[in-house]
Amino acid sequence: MKTIGVGSNPEKPEDLFDRVFNNPFKEILGDGYYPLPDESKQINLNNLDREAETNPVIGRILAALRLNVNELIEIIRVIWGQKDPISLTVEKLSQLFRTSQILRLLGLNIEEYQHLLSFLSLDIKEISSLSIDRFIQITELAEWVKESKFKIDELD
Repeated sequence: MKTIGVGSNPEKPEDLFDRVFNNPFKEILGDGYYPLPDESKQINLNNLDREAETNPVIGRILAALRLNVNELIEIIRVIWGQKDPISLTVEKLSQLFRTSQILRLLGLNIEEYQHLLSFLSLDIKEISSLSIDRFIQITELAEWVKESKFKIDELD
């Protein structure tokens, strides 16, 4: 990926890196490859509805994860508990992304996913990454539940 080059139009950088990563955040970050301010790295769960409207970083996270505010709050509370605020570290963003993708792929909500994992003696709080074999186990179990016409909460 090309990471240098200004081009003739400063509003539309020539290099792909700037066009993909920096351009959408130009208002927030200013010029260059600077990290987000510390206050933007926190998610306050108590007023996330209002914060999503005013903080463009939260709006972009919701859009990237394809979640609404309530779904994001549920996932955060299940994985990291009730503590507030939550720091946006790379590891936590990665786990949010991975979890939202798995939920979408399996067609489950966070409670159903948590229940499904309990059948495999897994705890969502302890899963920071999944092996391919473990992921196949989870998808096969979810597929079996769908084919059996049972709901996950009926299998207790």
